[in-house]
Amino acid sequence: MFKKSKTVMALLALCSGAAFAASDPNIQQEPSISTTPKSVQDKITQRVQSWFDIEVKAHKSVIQKMVFDCEFFSATPYLKSPDGSESRFDSYLFYSQAGTLGSMTEPYTTQVLPELLTCLKPNFIITHQDQAQLLFEAIENVYPSQSIFDRHFDTEVIKTLNGWTFIDGEMFDDKTGYIIDTNDKGEVIKIIRSLNL
Repeated sequence: MFKKSKTVMALLALCSGAAFAASDPNIQQEPSISTTPKSVQDKITQRVQSWFDIEVKAHKSVIQKMVFDCEFFSATPYLKSPDGSESRFDSYLFYSQAGTLGSMTEPYTTQVLPELLTCLKPNFIITHQDQAQLLFEAIENVYPSQSIFDRHFDTEVIKTLNGWTFIDGEMFDDKTGYIIDTNDKGEVIKIIRSLNL
C-alpha cells in the first residue's frame, strides 16, 4: 500500500468536505457572483430600452373648448420587438392648464374626478338641461367609453335634487355614468364617476 503524504491527505479531506457541503441542503452555499461585465449589462439595457416608445395624442374638440380651459392628452407606451411585433399597454391621461401638467384620475370605479373640476371654466354654470348635456358630452370626449356595449347605449340626462345625473351605460344590473353636484347658482361643485346609478 502506498503511503500518502500529508499534502495529499489534506487535499483529499478538503475535497470530501466540499462534496459533503454541496450535498447537504442544510448548509448554505455562497451566492454565485455574476461574471458578466457591467459594460455588457449596460449595452443590453440600452438595447432593450430602445424597443420602448410612447405615443402621445392630443384630445381636442369644440365641445371641450366650450366647457374646459385645459388641453387633454393620452400617452400610450408600447414595445416594438426586434421581430417587428408590437405590444401596447394601457393609456394614461394628462391635462395641461396654464403651463401646469397633471395626471387625470382613471375612473375604474365609483370615485370623484377632481381634475375635471379643476379644468372647468370658471364661468361655466348649469341652469338647464342643454348646459348639462354640453358638460356630459365634453366629459365623454375626455373619457371615451371603452366598452363596445356602451357605444350603442341610449344615454340619459336626469335632473336630480343636488344637480344632474348622466347615464351612459350598464354594468351587470346597475347603470353607469356621472353625477354632477351643483349649488343654487348652478356652479359645479363636484363631478363623480359612478358604476352603480
